[in-house]
Amino acid sequence: MLMEKTISAAVSQAKQRTMTNFRWKIAFLIFLISFVAYMDRVNLSVATPVIMQEFGFTKMDMGFLQTCFFAGYALMQVPGGMLAEKFGLRKTGAGAILWWSGFTALTAFAQGKLSFAAVRLAFGLGEGPVFPSLGQATFNWFNKDEKGKASSAILLGPVVGPMVTVALMAALGWNAVFIIFGLVGCVLAWVWHRYACDDPKDSPYVNAEEAAYINEGRAAASEKK
Repeated sequence: MLMEKTISAAVSQAKQRTMTNFRWKIAFLIFLISFVAYMDRVNLSVATPVIMQEFGFTKMDMGFLQTCFFAGYALMQVPGGMLAEKFGLRKTGAGAILWWSGFTALTAFAQGKLSFAAVRLAFGLGEGPVFPSLGQATFNWFNKDEKGKASSAILLGPVVGPMVTVALMAALGWNAVFIIFGLVGCVLAWVWHRYACDDPKDSPYVNAEEAAYINEGRAAASEKK
């Protein structure tokens, strides 16, 4: 018995030494996407005083514009999850990121209340499927004991987001903030589509040991259910 435990421990250590850790690069990518998503939401709020002065908007106008985003976002929550299940987290996530980033950039070129409202509504529709895709990625890409740690990456955006927006707006103006984050989002859409496979075992960057570790305990959990 002691010999078997020793051999098992040696095998486990060997696997840990040779196991790739690409899943943590996916975790970092999830952090970047969630950070930019949060930034794109709050950028309008941070830029509100300047936009109100430039376009003569009232506080009620700005409240209406914010409501347009949340209306689009809420409308796409359930359909977004369905899209992630049907087309996979890779395609759905990349498409949603590209869509929302495009309309983030277009915010810089809006010229009145109606154009702002249309852009923010479309932006909200694009953000709807993103977090279902990120949630599915967290489930697919991480061992059952790592999901909490991986999910925490989504929550870091609010910590530093507004400070970045204020610094960019002070240096480059409010229009540049939306254009920059729109372009960053387009790059992230490409990176997500390139590296975030629906199933880790299909990734050329994940070896058999890491794939086995990610799926460890799932079969037993399914049998218990």
